[in-house]
Amino acid sequence: MSLRDTSGLGRTGFKFENIDFSDDAAIAMTKFGTRTLQLALDPSASYFSGTSVAISVDSNVTVLTLPDANDGLMYFTFKMPAEMVVSGSVTIDIYWKTTAITGDVYLESKICSATTGEATTVEDTQTTTSPAPTTSGQIKKSTITHSTSIMTQNDWIGLLITRYPANAADTLGADIKVLMVVFNYTGRA
Repeated sequence: MSLRDTSGLGRTGFKFENIDFSDDAAIAMTKFGTRTLQLALDPSASYFSGTSVAISVDSNVTVLTLPDANDGLMYFTFKMPAEMVVSGSVTIDIYWKTTAITGDVYLESKICSATTGEATTVEDTQTTTSPAPTTSGQIKKSTITHSTSIMTQNDWIGLLITRYPANAADTLGADIKVLMVVFNYTGRA
């Protein structure tokens, strides 16, 4: 590939000549800069487990209820996008609401990462405790951070999010309804 001065054509700048327009060249051209990218993970499309964990509709929004009575689990599996830049951390944002206006909810996130042909094992476990909204039914966001050192582009990611209402840190005293889980990562712009 070569650059040619195009100033004689009435515009100042350069023109690419003999460009290889293969997929590799197109991908190489997009590697300038990074930004935060998001994968929206719909809880109603997840595999879920636990007594009284259920999908329902709340004010025209599909939600997954994680009860106050016992542990509620949501499982997600997806392939890490090729645009991922391996550095720093990824964050998991869990959007939820409840009827409670006092207390805290305790959530745990376990993540595993493997390439095709590798076994999957839990590689990182993190938790967060978030306060109830000040108004019943308000949407809240809980964020959990994981290191990217355990994953790379095109890995298979297994994500498990659990509410443990029996944990001493969970003082909410009510069910939570999860609207969306968002997986945030740094990717090429």
